Amino acid sequence: MDKTPEEIQAEEAARLEAQEHEQAEQPEPMGATERLRAFEDEHLGKDAVRLHGRVERGSGSRYQNPKIMTPELRRQHAALEHLVESEKHLAEAHTKLLQAEESHEAALAAAEPRPDAVE
Repeated sequence: MDKTPEEIQAEEAARLEAQEHEQAEQPEPMGATERLRAFEDEHLGKDAVRLHGRVERGSGSRYQNPKIMTPELRRQHAALEHLVESEKHLAEAHTKLLQAEESHEAALAAAEPRPDAVE
């Protein structure tokens, strides 16, 4: 039995609504800083000593304890720290790009002849 156009449209609307609902339930992905903090909280504890927001790594710290921070966990931690720095550099570069585009637009506008200019 063939479906009527109204039935097809209703099914499509229901499918789209279900898809939107599913997407709304998915949490927004964590940024690099949040991921690093969650990793540190999980493996070093929420009460780990921090200096200027970074986990303390001195002698006797949890970071130096090989029972807590295995070589694989150290590798993951280093990768997350690199990701934080990369995101920071990317944000700075994006800001500079926006500023350069604004400057370029202003230069283009200034280079255009003005009809009210006296010759």
